[in-house]
Amino acid sequence: MMPDPRPLPGRTRAAGRCAAVLRRAQNRPRGGPVPRPPVTVREAVPDDLPDLVALWHEVRAAAGSARAGLPLPSDEAVLALLARARADEAVHVDVAVLGGAVAGVLVTGRAPASLGAELLGRPPVLEVACLHVREACRRQGAGRALLARAAELAERCGTGGLVADVPAQHRDAQRFYARLGFAPGLVRRAAALPALRRALAPAERSAAVGDLLARRRGGRARRAARPAGPAGLD
Repeated sequence: MMPDPRPLPGRTRAAGRCAAVLRRAQNRPRGGPVPRPPVTVREAVPDDLPDLVALWHEVRAAAGSARAGLPLPSDEAVLALLARARADEAVHVDVAVLGGAVAGVLVTGRAPASLGAELLGRPPVLEVACLHVREACRRQGAGRALLARAAELAERCGTGGLVADVPAQHRDAQRFYARLGFAPGLVRRAAALPALRRALAPAERSAAVGDLLARRRGGRARRAARPAGPAGLD
């Protein structure tokens, strides 16, 4: 079946509203500073479902080669995430609204205590699992507003800072976080188990063959070291 080339309705409407707001700001009379349209951040609600699914599609596309590890966007998955955020104080889903349109999304959660954090004495942090702004709505303060919301949540729950998951190939996002003082931390690498098994198979076979040869050499050495029995009588 051929994929449907038509864009998602939620993506088209929201992106169009963001572009219209930007055009109105750019068409103001010259001679003074151009004011940015106000950005508001609020908790995501089920009515935001079309926009959230469209944003999820954009997140997967921006992740590039890493998108294989991301679940496919679906209404059920988004509604499940919103339900979890309502039931779990450690998880938050917020949206940035620009000119009446959903311009971006923020998903945060308190990172669970890890063995590495306990051994190295790192304080608990708030994890920015997803921060994404529509391309048509960028450079208008939506990303900063969402990150300010994340900082507010971090202070509220008493964590020592923020940690953001950023795809290595997403250069715009890397620059955005770097400008705001985020330093490179630990590199998290991921591998699918089938691919890892294939990569490990030659080494595992080599180790097994080496063990077999070592046992055979040991057996020959033990047999050679045994004293000869008494000679037979003629």
